[in-house]
Amino acid sequence: MKRLALVLVAGCLACGGSKNAAAPVAPESGGAVMAPNPHDEITQLSQQIDADRAKLQLAEPVPLPETPRVPMATLPACQPPKTERCTASCTVGDSICKNAEKICKLAQELPGDNWAADHCARANKACEDAHAQCCACR
Repeated sequence: MKRLALVLVAGCLACGGSKNAAAPVAPESGGAVMAPNPHDEITQLSQQIDADRAKLQLAEPVPLPETPRVPMATLPACQPPKTERCTASCTVGDSICKNAEKICKLAQELPGDNWAADHCARANKACEDAHAQCCACR
């Protein structure tokens, strides 16, 4: 019985032992969950874009001055072949574009924040590059 209790305690310690590890709680908030920091969210989404870019072997996005610093308008539709390779490429590209849109919406909530606006422009360029690769797939 003692052995089972030790295993349970060790298991709880290994998992962090905290029910609120995923959602920080402000002590002065009376237990209310804190809103996520927009910069942290942008960083996380940018990291996901970088991982997806690596899957597609896309170069580092270098936004041009005219690259949108707000959510991009809808990209033109294209009809790549329904091969496994093209479908996978387009699915990853869609993920990049969805994350770019989220980054840009967060950046809009931070007016005057050049760091956030630059991440938006970089994410939009990654989206454009991924969409172009999807459309060019043969």
